Amino acid sequence: MKKPLASLLLLSSLVTPATTIADETTLPKEFQGFTWNSKVTLSYDDLDALLEATVLDVGLSDRSSAKSSSTIGTRMRSHKNKDSAFEANRFMFEELKNSPVKDAFHDIRVSLENVPSEISLSELKNDEQLAYWLNLYNVALLEKLIQAYPIYDMEDELIGDSSILNEKFLTVAGHSLSLNDVQHIVFEKFGDKPVVMYGFYQGNIGSPSLNPDPFTGDKVYHQLEYRAEEFINSNRGVVPEKRKTLKVSKFYEQANTLFEDFDKDLKDHLIVFADSSIKYDIKNAKRIEPEIENWSINDIY
Repeated sequence: MKKPLASLLLLSSLVTPATTIADETTLPKEFQGFTWNSKVTLSYDDLDALLEATVLDVGLSDRSSAKSSSTIGTRMRSHKNKDSAFEANRFMFEELKNSPVKDAFHDIRVSLENVPSEISLSELKNDEQLAYWLNLYNVALLEKLIQAYPIYDMEDELIGDSSILNEKFLTVAGHSLSLNDVQHIVFEKFGDKPVVMYGFYQGNIGSPSLNPDPFTGDKVYHQLEYRAEEFINSNRGVVPEKRKTLKVSKFYEQANTLFEDFDKDLKDHLIVFADSSIKYDIKNAKRIEPEIENWSINDIY
């Protein structure tokens, strides 16, 4: 297998002193600062090829539900999350479990961890850094899920002290990090734009979809906005109920630090990306209930 390309840098001589933004001062100095006019970019050609071969993009939701099915002589239903059963991009966990291709996720993850040994992150533009952290998170998570597969219910994997999100198996610029640490870094540096939350795929149908191509600095916010639109206008994201109640995904509770006044700020955020079928209901909602969940792994099967 050829050497991963994710750590290859396209460099120019134009690198000026790093700028620091105020809301990142709690982070280690290696993760602070940016260079606004940097010409340094990261290439993700290897990751692009890998995701193209392993991710099924299902597109925008039409809010259709799976039909409950049963066998003769039983009232057991085959799917407990029928409203969101057809939603979220799918990943080929089954095919990769015993395939040597799975090793590529480890190789790319290590390659990304090594980027700060080649160039300080502060010498990158902010958007380039954001794409870097999101790609590192998603590649590392996929590596862990492929190792643990078969998994059918992701709740135990994602919730609690023993969650894979809390395991410190990453090393970036000399710092041991968990996936939750990476999310914290992103929220601290880029949390003034809540759309960053949609870059954190978590392996279950109820989370934002895995992007079918890598995040890149030149279009990361466009990619995140599309992921926001897809999530919000789906049964696993936002569902208006009677009596001006708005049910939303429990994923928003995880990202509640992005919303100072949770109900008001979340409503304002949802309205930006909501289509005409639910925009009115969001504007007029009196209660927001983070109750929507689907912990099923988003395997293609």
